[in-house]
Amino acid sequence: MFGGHGSNQAALMEEAQFLAGEGYGILTSNYRHCLGEPVSFGWLEEEEFEAVFNFVHQLDPNAKIGAFGFSAGAITAIRGASQHSEIQALTAVGNYASLKHEIITPDEPLLTLRWQIGRGVYFLYWLKTGLSPAQVDILTELKKINPRPILLIHGEYEQIENQAVLQHQSAGNNAVLWIAPHSSHGDYLTEVPHDYRKTVINFFEQNLP
Repeated sequence: MFGGHGSNQAALMEEAQFLAGEGYGILTSNYRHCLGEPVSFGWLEEEEFEAVFNFVHQLDPNAKIGAFGFSAGAITAIRGASQHSEIQALTAVGNYASLKHEIITPDEPLLTLRWQIGRGVYFLYWLKTGLSPAQVDILTELKKINPRPILLIHGEYEQIENQAVLQHQSAGNNAVLWIAPHSSHGDYLTEVPHDYRKTVINFFEQNLP
């Protein structure tokens, strides 16, 4: 399980608890900022995914493995699953589709404050990570996971910004998109706790029995 930007191992405790209650073994990960490493909003954090995956694989090479990530942690989980066919089921919650789209508003008027800030953040990200935000393309990564099952969860009030429908289309026919009613980024357990738990549990029960 991989939490969002700035999180630690306790960030997804509620999700960990209700999945553990269904009999799943749970392994969580600290976000790299805890160790002073540069952050990339989920992309370079795939190194942490590798560490977790290798640990589980060494414990039991035949283990059935699923992945769960929220926000930037969902980017990490998607990246990891795209590179490891052993990941049999993936739940990605509240993640962006394209970091370039996330940073730069395409229709922002030229030289406005938001236009300048967006491009400044774009440049600083590139300078700090060595990655162009245009390279951080989640739609392409989702296509690599197809036809494995994916559950995409986005809040009603974040779905457009996150390009949820495009993500669903990229993830293929075995992907499910659930729009959490009345929910913004990260408050699914607050707004629709029963439906959120049920959706996640049912997905893993069907695809990681």
